[in-house]
Amino acid sequence: MQVENDILFITDDSDASFSRSVLARPGVVSLPASAAPTQLSNLSGRPRCVILQVGAAARTQWLRELLRHKWPIACAWPEKCATIEEDEDSQWLEQLAAATGKRRLPVCVLGAWRVLPALASLKELISGGCLGDIHEVAWTWGDELCPSCRRQWLANDVLRWLAAGTGALAGQGGAALFSAPQPATGEALCSIVGSAGQAMARLRLPDGAGCVESILLGARCRRRDFAAVNGLELELTLLWRFAERGQKTWPLLAMLNDGEV
Repeated sequence: MQVENDILFITDDSDASFSRSVLARPGVVSLPASAAPTQLSNLSGRPRCVILQVGAAARTQWLRELLRHKWPIACAWPEKCATIEEDEDSQWLEQLAAATGKRRLPVCVLGAWRVLPALASLKELISGGCLGDIHEVAWTWGDELCPSCRRQWLANDVLRWLAAGTGALAGQGGAALFSAPQPATGEALCSIVGSAGQAMARLRLPDGAGCVESILLGARCRRRDFAAVNGLELELTLLWRFAERGQKTWPLLAMLNDGEV
């Protein structure tokens, strides 16, 4: 099988809609997850990236083989996986981050939230210096008292991404901004406190509909509204663009080792 300069898609078809989205894009070579991972050695050429959509039972073997080949990896972890008990444990992502950090390989998680426009807007406020020195980045859930391990990991990923390079504290809860009411069921607040202002994204998950409110010193509160989006489609569009260019960093995608590749 020839995979040179293609995207290799290893799938168990557990999420049919995700599979259709990937296979509808150009330059995709599909390999069933039921195949032996050692078959990767029989492929001709080097893929631009490998999208891995497999359950927990087969994931370890596939990742071990992919790491041996040193191919960029995008692990699919869509919303419906949150209902599968064996996929609730995020420890495999911590292990993968450690392994790929040593190899300096780009690896990301598809199905994450960085790409949601409201959260991307917060990142722009930080990167542009509008909020000054960042003191705190915080996440507040609605009345979802026990979010799934998957959702908790995705929230922590957003906090890590927003706080990167700022020296800010990042965690759950945090300072109350704008005297905002608590988020409702299915909503979350992501707030930022800086030396020159504050900002808060109130959004519904996983589609990202919501708003961003910001207050800069000496200015009135500003609000931007954002419509719902298909985050996975946005991620795939970005992944294709970065893979075609051979980039080692993938902005707005949930990379496990930002700044280390």
